[in-house]
Amino acid sequence: MGLNIKKNKQGFTLIELLAVVVIMGILMIVAIQSVNTIIANTRKDTMVNIAKTYISAVRNEVLADNIKCGTSEPKENINGLAGGKSYYFEIKTSDKNEAQKLLETVGHSPYGNANIYAIVKIEKDNAGKYSYSIDITDDSGHGTNNRDGDKDKSYYSEAELVRKVFVDNDASVALPTGGITCVMSD
Repeated sequence: MGLNIKKNKQGFTLIELLAVVVIMGILMIVAIQSVNTIIANTRKDTMVNIAKTYISAVRNEVLADNIKCGTSEPKENINGLAGGKSYYFEIKTSDKNEAQKLLETVGHSPYGNANIYAIVKIEKDNAGKYSYSIDITDDSGHGTNNRDGDKDKSYYSEAELVRKVFVDNDASVALPTGGITCVMSD
């Protein structure tokens, strides 16, 4: 005489449930990595767009004769200055003065809403033609240069020198040779 065991055909076995949980876990790992990659790329793209907006704003101010440069007062309009030189314009979202309001339309960093520091380099050739480049970073070091690099460096790139002069107010370094600071007109 054999035992008559009824099988419940309406439920799942433990092995089936375990397989489903493992598959769901693998799918979650892949999904989380993909979402993190998308978020990181979006933040980078946003920082690039902020940089482009700042360059465009400075270019417009140069065209409107609203940028004054020089080492002595009164500063001269950039359009009246000699060519063959580099001029540096500082942008800090933490600075709330009237002249900066135009440049703050972009807002804060996409990385945790940190303040942004940017230096727009305006190069004016001897023919009076301008070219623009930017070094941009936020409080946490995201941007075109990592501010948390080796503190014991005996040399600095041009962008690092400019940042140390403007952002860190480091008196031990100076702008690159021939570099002139600029501000917006009042």
